[in-house]
Amino acid sequence: MFDEVKRDVQFIMYTSDEIGLPYPAAPSGKDNISIVFLPSIARKLHLHAQYSAVPEERNARCVQFLALKSIWLLCVPDIKIAKPREDVCGTCERL
Repeated sequence: MFDEVKRDVQFIMYTSDEIGLPYPAAPSGKDNISIVFLPSIARKLHLHAQYSAVPEERNARCVQFLALKSIWLLCVPDIKIAKPREDVCGTCERL
């Protein structure tokens, strides 16, 4: 079970490294935690489908969608999915 949770957290962190955008300032009251936003198009259900496709190739077990959401909330709460109105590309941000 621990290996599965570890693999889940690594997948979420890898995804945030690849497509995440760091938030420039920490939210009030939590100065030591920097937030990373994934693009709004990256829904948790879509990410779970990507996640579950990899273990099938390696004959490994993967957790269900609700378990992945719980692990995400407990282990990496600093990685969030941006709301569509918050999701701004670099060009729009410069305008």
